[in-house]
Amino acid sequence: SRTARGGPVEPLDAFPVLGRALAAPLAAAWIGVVLFLLGRRDGPRTEDRALEVLLLGAAAWIALVAAMTVGGYAGLPRFLAPATAAIAVVGGVGVARAAARGFGHRRRGMTARPALAAAAVVALLVGVAGVGLRAADVPGDLRDVDRQSMLVDGMFELAGWVPAERLVVCGDRVRLANLLTPPTALAWKLDRPLTSVRTIAHPEYGVALSTRALPGRRIAQIGRWRATDLGC
Repeated sequence: SRTARGGPVEPLDAFPVLGRALAAPLAAAWIGVVLFLLGRRDGPRTEDRALEVLLLGAAAWIALVAAMTVGGYAGLPRFLAPATAAIAVVGGVGVARAAARGFGHRRRGMTARPALAAAAVVALLVGVAGVGLRAADVPGDLRDVDRQSMLVDGMFELAGWVPAERLVVCGDRVRLANLLTPPTALAWKLDRPLTSVRTIAHPEYGVALSTRALPGRRIAQIGRWRATDLGC
């Protein structure tokens, strides 16, 4: 817990988490959630209780991640995966029910409701488009992950060779001059709080880890990564 926490309470840090929580599920899932809630006006079902628990659990989980981020912890996108899955399940049920009610089911004596049918079709089309767009992003995402993994591995090798006390000698912080490398990874490697790592493109003092040459005395270099003492 000590090494995971990043700093003081920052209320505004909750907004990026909420934004990621909205963007994580497909838009079709949110349409389905709305359809599920609207469908409850036709009368609750026995199985609705489980779906309500899922939806409330998702909201509570998002609130928990946001609260912990405000408290100084890292609100990483992967922390929202459970809530995203729950929203997708409820949204899928909402679209399926809207389709059943919209198109009608003669054996059950249901009357077709064109508005619900149209909403279900729109949700399905939006879902297909959303899956296509995200699938198109996968190759680029894989390249980014591969590139970032190589950066992190090199940084870990350097951070494992230089004593942590030497890196944080100035103000109990090390400067990370590579904006593509997550500071959480370096803090974890050094077994230090996130406040011990400051990401800055052009550090002016302290010890900086970078993949490019910086003015100052080079302490060590492994591959592309180098540790430079800029003075304190």
